[in-house]
Amino acid sequence: MVALDTAPAPFLFTGNEFGDPICVLHKDGRLCFVNEAAATLFGGTAGSLQDQSFFDLLPEADRPAAHVAFTSLVSGQPQASFLSGVLKRGRLPVVYDWLLRRDTARGLLVGTARLLPHMMPAELLRAKQEAEGRIRHLFDLIESIADGFFAMDREWRVTYFNATAERLTGKPREEIIGCRFWDVYPMAIGSLAWERYHWVLEHNEPVSFEFFSPHFQRWFETNAYPSSDGLSIFFRDITARKQVEDERRLLSLVAEETVNAVIITDAGGRIVWVNKAFTGLTGYGLDEAAGQKPGDLLQGPETSPKTVEYIRRQVRQQQPFHCELLNYSRSGRAYWTELRGQPIFDTDGKLVQYFSIQTDISERVDLQQMIINQHIDIQKELNEAVLRTQERERTEVGKELHDNVNQVLTAAKLHVESIRYQPEQAAHYAGKGTVLIQQAIDEIRFLSKQLVTPPLQELGLRAGIEELLDQYRQVKHYEIELHWSICEDKLLKEVKLVLYRIIQEQVNNIVKYAQATRLHIALEYDGTHLSLGVSDNGVGFELKGHYHGIGLANIRSRAAAYDGRLSIESSPGKGCSLRILFPKETIALPEYR
Repeated sequence: MVALDTAPAPFLFTGNEFGDPICVLHKDGRLCFVNEAAATLFGGTAGSLQDQSFFDLLPEADRPAAHVAFTSLVSGQPQASFLSGVLKRGRLPVVYDWLLRRDTARGLLVGTARLLPHMMPAELLRAKQEAEGRIRHLFDLIESIADGFFAMDREWRVTYFNATAERLTGKPREEIIGCRFWDVYPMAIGSLAWERYHWVLEHNEPVSFEFFSPHFQRWFETNAYPSSDGLSIFFRDITARKQVEDERRLLSLVAEETVNAVIITDAGGRIVWVNKAFTGLTGYGLDEAAGQKPGDLLQGPETSPKTVEYIRRQVRQQQPFHCELLNYSRSGRAYWTELRGQPIFDTDGKLVQYFSIQTDISERVDLQQMIINQHIDIQKELNEAVLRTQERERTEVGKELHDNVNQVLTAAKLHVESIRYQPEQAAHYAGKGTVLIQQAIDEIRFLSKQLVTPPLQELGLRAGIEELLDQYRQVKHYEIELHWSICEDKLLKEVKLVLYRIIQEQVNNIVKYAQATRLHIALEYDGTHLSLGVSDNGVGFELKGHYHGIGLANIRSRAAAYDGRLSIESSPGKGCSLRILFPKETIALPEYR
Protein backbone atom coordinates (compact mmCIF):
# COMPACT_ATOMS: atom_id res chain seq x y z
CA MET A 1 0.00 0.00 0.00
CA VAL A 2 1.32 3.43 -0.93
CA ALA A 3 1.87 5.80 2.00
CA LEU A 4 -0.50 8.73 2.24
CA ASP A 5 2.30 11.29 1.94
CA THR A 6 3.62 9.68 -1.25
CA ALA A 7 0.26 9.17 -2.96
CA PRO A 8 -0.64 11.56 -5.81
CA ALA A 9 -2.33 14.72 -4.60
CA PRO A 10 -5.81 13.87 -5.93
CA PHE A 11 -5.75 10.48 -4.24
CA LEU A 12 -4.96 11.21 -0.58
CA PHE A 13 -6.63 8.07 0.71
CA THR A 14 -5.46 4.55 1.47
CA GLY A 15 -7.52 3.11 -1.34
CA ASN A 16 -8.66 0.27 0.89
CA GLU A 17 -11.94 2.01 1.58
CA PHE A 18 -13.00 0.51 -1.73
CA GLY A 19 -13.18 -3.20 -2.45
CA ASP A 20 -12.52 -2.81 -6.18
CA PRO A 21 -9.01 -2.60 -7.60
CA ILE A 22 -7.91 1.00 -8.26
CA CYS A 23 -4.89 2.17 -10.30
CA VAL A 24 -3.52 5.60 -11.15
CA LEU A 25 -1.46 5.78 -14.39
CA HIS A 26 0.85 8.22 -16.07
CA LYS A 27 0.14 9.07 -19.72
CA ASP A 28 2.79 6.58 -20.80
CA GLY A 29 0.97 3.71 -19.01
CA ARG A 30 3.24 3.43 -15.94
CA LEU A 31 1.61 2.88 -12.55
CA CYS A 32 2.01 5.64 -9.99
CA PHE A 33 -0.53 4.33 -7.43
CA VAL A 34 -2.32 1.02 -6.70
CA ASN A 35 -4.53 0.07 -3.77
CA GLU A 36 -4.31 -3.27 -1.99
CA ALA A 37 -7.06 -4.83 -4.10
CA ALA A 38 -5.18 -3.94 -7.31
CA ALA A 39 -1.87 -5.16 -5.83
CA THR A 40 -3.54 -8.47 -4.94
CA LEU A 41 -5.08 -8.71 -8.41
CA PHE A 42 -1.69 -8.19 -10.07
CA GLY A 43 0.12 -10.53 -7.67
CA GLY A 44 2.48 -8.00 -6.10
CA THR A 45 2.81 -5.24 -3.54
CA ALA A 46 2.07 -1.56 -3.89
CA GLY A 47 5.75 -0.73 -3.70
CA SER A 48 6.90 -3.38 -6.18
CA LEU A 49 4.25 -2.42 -8.74
CA GLN A 50 5.02 1.29 -8.81
CA ASP A 51 6.45 2.49 -12.21
CA GLN A 52 5.65 -0.85 -13.83
CA SER A 53 3.73 -0.95 -17.11
CA PHE A 54 0.01 -1.40 -16.55
CA PHE A 55 -0.28 -3.40 -19.79
CA ASP A 56 2.48 -5.88 -18.86
CA LEU A 57 0.43 -6.87 -15.78
CA LEU A 58 -2.59 -7.87 -17.87
CA PRO A 59 -3.07 -11.25 -19.57
CA GLU A 60 -1.35 -11.15 -22.96
CA ALA A 61 -4.56 -11.93 -24.85
CA ASP A 62 -6.27 -8.81 -23.46
CA ARG A 63 -3.49 -6.28 -23.92
CA PRO A 64 -4.66 -5.14 -27.43
CA ALA A 65 -8.09 -4.21 -26.02
CA ALA A 66 -6.42 -2.34 -23.16
CA HIS A 67 -4.20 -0.46 -25.61
CA VAL A 68 -7.23 0.57 -27.67
CA ALA A 69 -9.01 1.92 -24.60
CA PHE A 70 -5.89 3.66 -23.36
CA THR A 71 -5.22 5.29 -26.78
CA SER A 72 -8.78 6.58 -27.08
CA LEU A 73 -8.46 8.08 -23.61
CA VAL A 74 -5.16 9.78 -24.41
CA SER A 75 -6.67 10.97 -27.69
CA GLY A 76 -9.26 13.00 -25.86
CA GLN A 77 -12.10 10.67 -24.92
CA PRO A 78 -13.29 11.24 -21.33
CA GLN A 79 -13.48 7.52 -20.50
CA ALA A 80 -13.03 4.07 -22.01
CA SER A 81 -13.51 0.49 -20.88
CA PHE A 82 -12.32 -3.02 -21.66
CA LEU A 83 -12.58 -6.55 -20.30
CA SER A 84 -9.47 -7.87 -18.61
CA GLY A 85 -9.91 -11.41 -19.78
CA VAL A 86 -10.21 -14.51 -17.60
CA LEU A 87 -8.12 -14.91 -14.47
CA LYS A 88 -8.28 -17.81 -12.04
CA ARG A 89 -9.53 -17.47 -8.48
CA GLY A 90 -9.41 -20.93 -7.11
CA ARG A 91 -11.22 -23.00 -9.69
CA LEU A 92 -13.66 -20.35 -10.85
CA PRO A 93 -12.99 -18.08 -13.86
CA VAL A 94 -13.46 -14.38 -13.19
CA VAL A 95 -13.77 -11.38 -15.51
CA TYR A 96 -13.00 -7.77 -14.63
CA ASP A 97 -14.57 -4.83 -16.42
CA TRP A 98 -11.98 -2.03 -16.39
CA LEU A 99 -13.14 1.59 -16.61
CA LEU A 100 -10.50 4.21 -17.39
CA ARG A 101 -11.11 7.91 -16.72
CA ARG A 102 -9.00 10.97 -17.54
CA ASP A 103 -7.97 13.57 -14.92
CA THR A 104 -7.16 16.50 -17.25
CA ALA A 105 -6.16 18.80 -14.39
CA ARG A 106 -3.42 16.46 -13.19
CA GLY A 107 -2.56 14.81 -16.48
CA LEU A 108 -3.19 11.36 -14.99
CA LEU A 109 -5.47 8.41 -15.74
CA VAL A 110 -7.56 6.54 -13.19
CA GLY A 111 -8.57 2.94 -13.70
CA THR A 112 -11.06 0.94 -11.65
CA ALA A 113 -11.86 -2.73 -12.14
CA ARG A 114 -15.31 -4.17 -11.39
CA LEU A 115 -15.66 -7.88 -10.90
CA LEU A 116 -18.39 -9.25 -13.14
CA PRO A 117 -20.72 -11.82 -11.58
CA HIS A 118 -19.68 -15.38 -12.20
CA MET A 119 -23.12 -16.21 -13.52
CA MET A 120 -23.15 -13.16 -15.96
CA PRO A 121 -25.18 -14.08 -19.04
CA ALA A 122 -22.86 -15.52 -21.70
CA GLU A 123 -24.54 -13.46 -24.39
CA LEU A 124 -23.64 -10.18 -22.68
CA LEU A 125 -20.04 -11.22 -22.15
CA ARG A 126 -19.76 -12.39 -25.76
CA ALA A 127 -21.29 -9.13 -27.03
CA LYS A 128 -18.75 -7.04 -25.09
CA GLN A 129 -15.91 -9.16 -26.39
CA GLU A 130 -17.14 -8.87 -29.98
CA ALA A 131 -17.51 -5.08 -29.66
CA GLU A 132 -14.00 -4.79 -28.30
CA GLY A 133 -12.74 -7.03 -31.12
CA ARG A 134 -14.32 -4.76 -33.73
CA ILE A 135 -12.75 -1.73 -32.10
CA ARG A 136 -9.36 -3.44 -32.05
CA HIS A 137 -9.73 -4.38 -35.73
CA LEU A 138 -10.63 -0.80 -36.63
CA PHE A 139 -7.62 0.60 -34.83
CA ASP A 140 -5.34 -2.07 -36.36
CA LEU A 141 -6.65 -1.13 -39.80
CA ILE A 142 -6.03 2.58 -39.24
CA GLU A 143 -2.53 1.87 -38.00
CA SER A 144 -1.68 -0.35 -40.98
CA ILE A 145 -2.89 1.83 -43.87
CA ALA A 146 -0.35 3.56 -46.12
CA ASP A 147 -2.08 6.93 -45.75
CA GLY A 148 -1.50 9.23 -42.86
CA PHE A 149 -4.61 9.60 -40.65
CA PHE A 150 -5.49 11.91 -37.83
CA ALA A 151 -8.72 12.99 -36.15
CA MET A 152 -9.66 16.34 -34.58
CA ASP A 153 -12.59 17.38 -32.44
CA ARG A 154 -14.54 20.56 -33.13
CA GLU A 155 -12.12 22.53 -30.97
CA TRP A 156 -9.31 21.45 -33.35
CA ARG A 157 -7.72 19.22 -30.70
CA VAL A 158 -6.00 16.17 -32.20
CA THR A 159 -7.63 13.01 -30.84
CA TYR A 160 -5.84 10.41 -32.95
CA PHE A 161 -2.59 10.26 -34.95
CA ASN A 162 -1.60 7.00 -36.69
CA ALA A 163 1.86 5.59 -37.35
CA THR A 164 1.97 6.74 -41.00
CA ALA A 165 1.12 10.28 -39.89
CA GLU A 166 4.06 10.09 -37.49
CA ARG A 167 6.36 9.00 -40.31
CA LEU A 168 5.19 11.63 -42.81
CA THR A 169 5.38 14.52 -40.35
CA GLY A 170 8.30 13.32 -38.23
CA LYS A 171 6.29 14.10 -35.09
CA PRO A 172 5.53 11.45 -32.40
CA ARG A 173 1.86 11.16 -31.52
CA GLU A 174 2.60 11.91 -27.87
CA GLU A 175 3.61 15.46 -28.89
CA ILE A 176 0.40 16.24 -30.78
CA ILE A 177 -2.51 14.21 -29.34
CA GLY A 178 -4.56 16.44 -27.05
CA CYS A 179 -3.07 19.62 -28.57
CA ARG A 180 -4.79 22.10 -30.88
CA PHE A 181 -3.66 21.40 -34.42
CA TRP A 182 -3.11 25.11 -35.20
CA ASP A 183 -0.98 25.53 -32.08
CA VAL A 184 1.33 22.76 -33.31
CA TYR A 185 1.37 24.09 -36.91
CA PRO A 186 0.77 27.86 -36.68
CA MET A 187 2.43 28.32 -40.09
CA ALA A 188 -0.58 26.55 -41.65
CA ILE A 189 -3.08 29.18 -40.49
CA GLY A 190 -4.59 30.85 -43.53
CA SER A 191 -3.29 28.13 -45.88
CA LEU A 192 -5.37 26.09 -48.30
CA ALA A 193 -5.57 23.26 -45.74
CA TRP A 194 -6.83 25.73 -43.11
CA GLU A 195 -9.53 26.99 -45.48
CA ARG A 196 -10.66 23.51 -46.56
CA TYR A 197 -10.80 22.07 -43.02
CA HIS A 198 -12.99 24.97 -41.87
CA TRP A 199 -15.17 24.54 -44.93
CA VAL A 200 -15.79 20.85 -44.06
CA LEU A 201 -16.89 21.75 -40.52
CA GLU A 202 -19.13 24.58 -41.71
CA HIS A 203 -20.80 22.67 -44.56
CA ASN A 204 -20.62 19.15 -43.08
CA GLU A 205 -19.43 17.77 -46.44
CA PRO A 206 -16.21 15.90 -47.37
CA VAL A 207 -13.57 17.52 -49.57
CA SER A 208 -10.50 16.36 -51.51
CA PHE A 209 -7.60 18.63 -52.48
CA GLU A 210 -3.87 18.78 -53.18
CA PHE A 211 -1.54 21.35 -51.68
CA PHE A 212 2.15 22.14 -51.28
CA SER A 213 3.43 22.53 -47.73
CA PRO A 214 6.28 25.06 -47.45
CA HIS A 215 6.98 23.72 -43.96
CA PHE A 216 7.56 20.13 -45.14
CA GLN A 217 8.63 21.12 -48.67
CA ARG A 218 6.34 18.39 -50.01
CA TRP A 219 3.09 17.94 -51.90
CA PHE A 220 0.16 16.22 -50.16
CA GLU A 221 -3.14 14.77 -51.37
CA THR A 222 -5.74 15.20 -48.64
CA ASN A 223 -9.27 13.85 -48.04
CA ALA A 224 -11.17 15.43 -45.14
CA TYR A 225 -14.44 13.93 -43.79
CA PRO A 226 -16.85 15.45 -41.25
CA SER A 227 -18.08 13.47 -38.22
CA SER A 228 -20.24 14.12 -35.18
CA ASP A 229 -17.09 14.67 -33.10
CA GLY A 230 -15.09 16.75 -35.61
CA LEU A 231 -12.89 15.84 -38.59
CA SER A 232 -11.19 12.72 -39.94
CA ILE A 233 -8.22 13.45 -42.23
CA PHE A 234 -6.51 11.05 -44.61
CA PHE A 235 -3.39 12.34 -46.40
CA ARG A 236 -0.51 11.00 -48.50
CA ASP A 237 2.81 12.31 -49.87
CA ILE A 238 2.50 12.88 -53.67
CA THR A 239 5.73 14.86 -54.15
CA ALA A 240 7.24 12.26 -56.49
CA ARG A 241 4.08 12.19 -58.61
CA LYS A 242 3.97 15.98 -58.85
CA GLN A 243 7.61 16.07 -59.91
CA VAL A 244 6.88 13.60 -62.70
CA GLU A 245 3.86 15.66 -63.77
CA ASP A 246 5.93 18.87 -63.79
CA GLU A 247 8.69 17.18 -65.78
CA ARG A 248 6.18 15.90 -68.32
CA ARG A 249 4.53 19.31 -68.59
CA LEU A 250 7.90 20.99 -69.15
CA LEU A 251 8.95 18.22 -71.51
CA SER A 252 5.78 18.71 -73.55
CA LEU A 253 6.38 22.46 -73.78
CA VAL A 254 10.00 22.02 -74.85
CA ALA A 255 9.09 19.25 -77.28
CA GLU A 256 6.51 21.41 -79.01
CA GLU A 257 8.85 24.36 -79.49
CA THR A 258 12.13 22.56 -80.29
CA VAL A 259 13.47 22.45 -83.83
CA ASN A 260 14.24 18.75 -83.35
CA ALA A 261 11.70 16.09 -84.25
CA VAL A 262 10.07 14.53 -81.17
CA ILE A 263 8.20 11.23 -80.96
CA ILE A 264 6.40 9.87 -77.89
CA THR A 265 5.45 6.20 -77.97
CA ASP A 266 3.42 4.16 -75.51
CA ALA A 267 4.67 1.12 -73.59
CA GLY A 268 3.88 -1.01 -76.64
CA GLY A 269 6.09 1.10 -78.89
CA ARG A 270 3.30 2.79 -80.87
CA ILE A 271 3.28 6.52 -81.58
CA VAL A 272 0.95 8.61 -79.42
CA TRP A 273 2.34 12.10 -80.14
CA VAL A 274 4.67 13.94 -82.53
CA ASN A 275 5.60 17.61 -82.68
CA LYS A 276 5.54 20.08 -85.57
CA ALA A 277 9.26 19.61 -86.26
CA PHE A 278 8.65 15.88 -86.81
CA THR A 279 5.99 16.67 -89.39
CA GLY A 280 8.30 19.15 -91.09
CA LEU A 281 11.16 16.63 -91.25
CA THR A 282 9.25 13.48 -92.23
CA GLY A 283 6.08 14.78 -93.88
CA TYR A 284 3.92 12.70 -91.50
CA GLY A 285 1.35 14.43 -89.31
CA LEU A 286 0.02 13.05 -86.03
CA ASP A 287 -3.12 11.74 -87.73
CA GLU A 288 -0.99 9.50 -89.99
CA ALA A 289 1.68 8.57 -87.45
CA ALA A 290 -0.54 7.79 -84.43
CA GLY A 291 -0.77 4.08 -83.67
CA GLN A 292 2.16 3.11 -85.89
CA LYS A 293 5.62 2.01 -84.83
CA PRO A 294 8.40 4.49 -85.78
CA GLY A 295 10.46 1.79 -87.49
CA ASP A 296 7.59 0.73 -89.76
CA LEU A 297 6.96 4.36 -90.67
CA LEU A 298 10.50 5.70 -91.21
CA GLN A 299 12.99 2.93 -91.93
CA GLY A 300 13.89 1.89 -95.49
CA PRO A 301 16.13 -0.30 -97.65
CA GLU A 302 19.44 1.38 -96.65
CA THR A 303 18.69 1.56 -92.92
CA SER A 304 21.34 -0.36 -90.96
CA PRO A 305 19.92 -3.66 -89.58
CA LYS A 306 22.56 -3.63 -86.82
CA THR A 307 21.46 -0.20 -85.62
CA VAL A 308 17.79 -1.26 -85.72
CA GLU A 309 18.59 -4.35 -83.65
CA TYR A 310 20.50 -2.17 -81.14
CA ILE A 311 17.44 0.09 -80.70
CA ARG A 312 15.10 -2.88 -80.27
CA ARG A 313 17.40 -4.47 -77.70
CA GLN A 314 17.57 -1.27 -75.65
CA VAL A 315 13.78 -0.87 -75.77
CA ARG A 316 13.26 -4.47 -74.66
CA GLN A 317 15.55 -3.82 -71.71
CA GLN A 318 13.81 -0.47 -71.04
CA GLN A 319 17.12 1.36 -71.43
CA PRO A 320 18.00 4.70 -73.12
CA PHE A 321 19.52 4.59 -76.61
CA HIS A 322 21.65 6.92 -78.75
CA CYS A 323 22.64 6.27 -82.34
CA GLU A 324 22.78 7.58 -85.90
CA LEU A 325 20.25 6.16 -88.31
CA LEU A 326 19.27 6.54 -91.97
CA ASN A 327 15.53 7.22 -92.19
CA TYR A 328 13.13 7.99 -95.03
CA SER A 329 10.53 10.75 -95.25
CA ARG A 330 6.99 10.40 -96.58
CA SER A 331 8.25 11.44 -100.03
CA GLY A 332 11.00 8.78 -99.98
CA ARG A 333 13.84 11.23 -99.30
CA ALA A 334 16.63 9.59 -97.31
CA TYR A 335 18.03 11.60 -94.43
CA TRP A 336 20.46 10.91 -91.61
CA THR A 337 19.27 11.45 -88.06
CA GLU A 338 20.89 11.43 -84.64
CA LEU A 339 18.39 9.56 -82.49
CA ARG A 340 18.12 9.70 -78.71
CA GLY A 341 15.50 7.73 -76.78
CA GLN A 342 14.63 7.89 -73.10
CA PRO A 343 12.17 5.63 -71.21
CA ILE A 344 9.60 7.29 -68.92
CA PHE A 345 8.41 5.42 -65.82
CA ASP A 346 5.54 6.03 -63.42
CA THR A 347 5.99 6.38 -59.67
CA ASP A 348 5.84 2.57 -59.31
CA GLY A 349 8.71 2.08 -61.76
CA LYS A 350 6.49 0.80 -64.57
CA LEU A 351 7.33 1.82 -68.17
CA VAL A 352 4.62 4.09 -69.57
CA GLN A 353 6.23 5.85 -72.54
CA TYR A 354 9.38 6.38 -74.63
CA PHE A 355 10.47 9.93 -75.45
CA SER A 356 12.63 10.14 -78.61
CA ILE A 357 14.38 13.10 -80.25
CA GLN A 358 15.56 13.08 -83.87
CA THR A 359 18.10 15.62 -85.12
CA ASP A 360 18.62 15.90 -88.87
CA ILE A 361 22.38 15.46 -89.39
CA SER A 362 22.35 14.90 -93.15
CA GLU A 363 24.56 17.95 -93.80
CA ARG A 364 27.02 16.84 -91.14
CA VAL A 365 27.22 13.33 -92.58
CA ASP A 366 27.71 14.75 -96.10
CA LEU A 367 30.47 17.01 -94.78
CA GLN A 368 32.13 14.10 -92.99
CA GLN A 369 32.02 12.10 -96.20
CA MET A 370 33.49 15.03 -98.14
CA ILE A 371 36.34 15.29 -95.62
CA ILE A 372 36.95 11.55 -95.88
CA ASN A 373 37.06 11.85 -99.66
CA GLN A 374 39.47 14.77 -99.38
CA HIS A 375 41.74 12.76 -97.12
CA ILE A 376 41.61 9.89 -99.59
CA ASP A 377 42.54 12.28 -102.42
CA ILE A 378 45.37 13.73 -100.37
CA GLN A 379 46.62 10.25 -99.54
CA LYS A 380 46.51 9.33 -103.24
CA GLU A 381 48.38 12.51 -104.13
CA LEU A 382 50.90 11.81 -101.39
CA ASN A 383 51.41 8.25 -102.59
CA GLU A 384 51.85 9.50 -106.16
CA ALA A 385 54.32 12.12 -104.95
CA VAL A 386 56.27 9.46 -103.08
CA LEU A 387 56.44 7.37 -106.24
CA ARG A 388 57.46 10.40 -108.30
CA THR A 389 60.10 11.28 -105.72
CA GLN A 390 61.47 7.76 -105.74
CA GLU A 391 61.65 7.77 -109.52
CA ARG A 392 63.26 11.22 -109.56
CA GLU A 393 65.76 10.23 -106.90
CA ARG A 394 66.66 7.12 -108.86
CA THR A 395 67.12 9.25 -111.97
CA GLU A 396 69.20 11.79 -110.08
CA VAL A 397 71.33 9.09 -108.54
CA GLY A 398 71.79 7.49 -111.95
CA LYS A 399 72.80 10.82 -113.49
CA GLU A 400 75.18 11.61 -110.66
CA LEU A 401 76.78 8.20 -110.90
CA HIS A 402 77.03 8.43 -114.67
CA ASP A 403 77.93 12.07 -115.18
CA ASN A 404 80.05 12.70 -112.13
CA VAL A 405 81.18 9.68 -110.16
CA ASN A 406 81.64 7.55 -113.27
CA GLN A 407 83.75 10.27 -114.94
CA VAL A 408 85.91 10.68 -111.82
CA LEU A 409 86.47 6.92 -111.53
CA THR A 410 87.28 6.73 -115.27
CA ALA A 411 89.92 9.44 -114.83
CA ALA A 412 91.34 7.60 -111.81
CA LYS A 413 91.48 4.40 -113.88
CA LEU A 414 93.46 6.19 -116.61
CA HIS A 415 95.98 7.49 -114.08
CA VAL A 416 96.47 4.02 -112.65
CA GLU A 417 96.92 2.49 -116.12
CA SER A 418 99.47 5.20 -117.01
CA ILE A 419 101.80 3.77 -114.38
CA ARG A 420 102.25 0.67 -116.56
CA TYR A 421 103.44 2.73 -119.47
CA GLN A 422 105.38 5.37 -117.58
CA PRO A 423 106.69 3.64 -114.45
CA GLU A 424 109.14 6.48 -113.80
CA GLN A 425 106.08 8.71 -113.05
CA ALA A 426 104.31 6.12 -110.89
CA ALA A 427 104.29 8.38 -107.84
CA HIS A 428 102.71 11.23 -109.80
CA TYR A 429 99.94 9.07 -111.33
CA ALA A 430 99.30 7.27 -108.04
CA GLY A 431 98.83 10.58 -106.27
CA LYS A 432 96.44 11.87 -108.94
CA GLY A 433 94.50 8.58 -108.87
CA THR A 434 94.18 8.72 -105.08
CA VAL A 435 92.78 12.24 -105.20
CA LEU A 436 90.20 11.25 -107.82
CA ILE A 437 89.14 8.14 -105.91
CA GLN A 438 88.68 10.19 -102.74
CA GLN A 439 86.55 12.63 -104.75
CA ALA A 440 84.39 9.73 -105.95
CA ILE A 441 84.06 8.47 -102.38
CA ASP A 442 82.92 11.93 -101.20
CA GLU A 443 80.35 12.14 -104.00
CA ILE A 444 78.97 8.70 -103.16
CA ARG A 445 78.82 9.58 -99.43
CA PHE A 446 76.90 12.76 -100.29
CA LEU A 447 74.43 10.83 -102.44
CA SER A 448 73.94 8.22 -99.70
CA LYS A 449 73.13 10.82 -97.08
CA GLN A 450 70.58 12.34 -99.43
CA LEU A 451 68.76 9.01 -99.78
CA VAL A 452 69.00 7.40 -96.34
CA THR A 453 66.44 8.39 -93.70
CA PRO A 454 68.30 10.51 -91.15
CA PRO A 455 68.51 9.15 -87.57
CA LEU A 456 66.47 12.02 -86.11
CA GLN A 457 65.48 10.04 -83.01
CA GLU A 458 69.14 9.78 -82.02
CA LEU A 459 70.41 13.11 -83.36
CA GLY A 460 67.35 15.30 -82.85
CA LEU A 461 65.69 17.41 -85.53
CA ARG A 462 67.89 20.48 -85.11
CA ALA A 463 71.12 18.46 -85.15
CA GLY A 464 69.92 16.56 -88.23
CA ILE A 465 69.14 19.80 -90.09
CA GLU A 466 72.50 21.30 -89.09
CA GLU A 467 74.30 18.22 -90.40
CA LEU A 468 72.34 18.47 -93.67
CA LEU A 469 73.23 22.12 -94.09
CA ASP A 470 76.91 21.44 -93.31
CA GLN A 471 77.04 19.11 -96.32
CA TYR A 472 75.98 21.95 -98.60
CA ARG A 473 78.35 24.35 -96.91
CA GLN A 474 81.23 21.96 -97.66
CA VAL A 475 80.27 21.11 -101.25
CA LYS A 476 79.28 24.64 -102.23
CA HIS A 477 80.27 27.80 -100.48
CA TYR A 478 76.89 29.07 -99.27
CA GLU A 479 76.05 31.45 -96.51
CA ILE A 480 73.31 29.47 -94.70
CA GLU A 481 71.49 30.83 -91.62
CA LEU A 482 69.16 28.73 -89.41
CA HIS A 483 66.71 30.53 -87.09
CA TRP A 484 65.20 28.20 -84.45
CA SER A 485 62.48 29.01 -81.86
CA ILE A 486 60.56 25.74 -81.40
CA CYS A 487 60.62 22.92 -78.85
CA GLU A 488 61.11 19.78 -80.92
CA ASP A 489 60.31 17.49 -77.95
CA LYS A 490 56.63 18.44 -78.36
CA LEU A 491 56.46 17.31 -82.01
CA LEU A 492 55.31 13.97 -83.40
CA LYS A 493 58.27 11.97 -84.71
CA GLU A 494 56.58 11.71 -88.14
CA VAL A 495 56.33 15.51 -88.30
CA LYS A 496 60.06 15.85 -87.58
CA LEU A 497 60.84 13.70 -90.64
CA VAL A 498 58.41 15.74 -92.80
CA LEU A 499 60.08 19.02 -91.78
CA TYR A 500 63.51 17.54 -92.49
CA ARG A 501 62.47 16.28 -95.95
CA ILE A 502 60.82 19.58 -96.91
CA ILE A 503 63.97 21.52 -95.99
CA GLN A 504 66.11 18.97 -97.83
CA GLU A 505 63.87 19.19 -100.93
CA GLN A 506 63.83 22.97 -101.06
CA VAL A 507 67.58 23.35 -100.40
CA ASN A 508 68.25 20.87 -103.23
CA ASN A 509 66.05 22.96 -105.53
CA ILE A 510 67.95 26.11 -104.54
CA VAL A 511 71.36 24.49 -105.10
CA LYS A 512 70.37 23.18 -108.53
CA TYR A 513 68.39 26.09 -109.97
CA ALA A 514 68.56 29.28 -107.90
CA GLN A 515 72.25 30.32 -108.33
CA ALA A 516 71.96 31.71 -104.81
CA THR A 517 74.70 32.62 -102.35
CA ARG A 518 72.58 33.07 -99.20
CA LEU A 519 69.90 30.82 -97.67
CA HIS A 520 67.72 31.55 -94.64
CA ILE A 521 65.77 28.78 -92.87
CA ALA A 522 63.40 29.54 -89.98
CA LEU A 523 61.36 27.28 -87.68
CA GLU A 524 59.05 29.28 -85.37
CA TYR A 525 56.03 28.67 -83.11
CA ASP A 526 53.44 31.34 -82.11
CA GLY A 527 51.26 29.27 -79.77
CA THR A 528 48.81 28.02 -82.40
CA HIS A 529 50.89 27.31 -85.52
CA LEU A 530 54.37 26.07 -86.40
CA SER A 531 55.90 28.06 -89.26
CA LEU A 532 58.58 26.70 -91.59
CA GLY A 533 60.24 29.22 -93.92
CA VAL A 534 63.01 28.75 -96.53
CA SER A 535 64.20 31.77 -98.55
CA ASP A 536 67.14 32.54 -100.87
CA ASN A 537 68.64 35.43 -102.87
CA GLY A 538 68.76 33.51 -106.16
CA VAL A 539 67.45 34.27 -109.63
CA GLY A 540 63.83 33.60 -108.73
CA PHE A 541 61.16 32.46 -111.20
CA GLU A 542 57.65 33.06 -112.51
CA LEU A 543 55.21 31.28 -110.23
CA LYS A 544 52.82 30.46 -113.06
CA GLY A 545 55.31 28.25 -114.80
CA HIS A 546 56.97 26.57 -111.87
CA TYR A 547 54.31 26.29 -109.18
CA HIS A 548 53.34 22.75 -110.20
CA GLY A 549 56.85 21.34 -110.61
CA ILE A 550 57.76 17.95 -109.15
CA GLY A 551 59.85 19.41 -106.33
CA LEU A 552 57.11 21.76 -105.12
CA ALA A 553 54.49 19.02 -105.62
CA ASN A 554 56.45 16.81 -103.24
CA ILE A 555 56.65 19.61 -100.67
CA ARG A 556 52.93 20.38 -101.03
CA SER A 557 51.95 16.73 -100.55
CA ARG A 558 54.09 16.32 -97.44
CA ALA A 559 52.65 19.51 -95.92
CA ALA A 560 49.03 18.55 -96.76
CA ALA A 561 49.39 15.30 -94.82
CA TYR A 562 49.44 17.42 -91.62
CA ASP A 563 47.06 20.19 -92.79
CA GLY A 564 49.96 22.49 -93.65
CA ARG A 565 49.17 25.63 -95.73
CA LEU A 566 51.87 26.33 -98.37
CA SER A 567 52.59 29.82 -99.75
CA ILE A 568 55.37 30.87 -102.17
CA GLU A 569 56.59 34.32 -103.14
CA SER A 570 59.02 34.67 -106.09
CA SER A 571 59.71 36.67 -109.21
CA PRO A 572 62.66 36.80 -111.64
CA GLY A 573 65.77 38.33 -110.07
CA LYS A 574 64.25 38.56 -106.54
CA GLY A 575 64.88 35.11 -105.14
CA CYS A 576 62.22 32.82 -103.63
CA SER A 577 60.47 32.62 -100.25
CA LEU A 578 58.61 29.45 -99.23
CA ARG A 579 56.46 29.33 -96.07
CA ILE A 580 54.31 26.56 -94.58
CA LEU A 581 51.95 26.93 -91.56
CA PHE A 582 51.07 23.77 -89.58
CA PRO A 583 48.27 23.86 -86.92
CA LYS A 584 49.47 22.53 -83.58
CA GLU A 585 46.54 20.07 -83.39
CA THR A 586 48.07 17.96 -86.20
CA ILE A 587 51.77 18.15 -85.38
CA ALA A 588 52.07 18.17 -81.58
CA LEU A 589 52.02 15.25 -79.20
CA PRO A 590 48.54 14.80 -77.60
CA GLU A 591 49.58 16.26 -74.24
CA TYR A 592 50.70 19.51 -75.90
CA ARG A 593 47.70 20.15 -78.16
